[in-house]
Amino acid sequence: MVRRFLRLAVIVAFPLTIGLVPSAASAGQVFQSASIQMNNTAQLVSMVEVDATVHYNCFAPSPGTLIVQISQGGVTSSGSAPATCDDSHYIATVQVIGGPFVAGPAVATYFVENADFSSIAEVIGDEINIR
Repeated sequence: MVRRFLRLAVIVAFPLTIGLVPSAASAGQVFQSASIQMNNTAQLVSMVEVDATVHYNCFAPSPGTLIVQISQGGVTSSGSAPATCDDSHYIATVQVIGGPFVAGPAVATYFVENADFSSIAEVIGDEINIR
């Protein structure tokens, strides 16, 4: 009798526990990759402005944000621009304001993100030339 009861309990309980096991979400449902690359030369516009050309791709929703930081001579300056995020490739120029800037080597950090932060790419410490 006890054996029969245990067997029945296992048969009934096992299907119920399957429904309680959480299913794993794939990364594609939560986060979609983006890409970003900056030209290795930035344009010196003035002592306080450098224009940086950025190539990027990010997934919807749009608008997203592009941010570029350039460090030179111990000073870090930044600029931002809106990003179109629709899984297409774009080229944008970001005005980095601050400085003082001079022609020569610098270090850039830049990233792109979409409107809900589910598609992000970044590059940290990229060596560039300001001309």
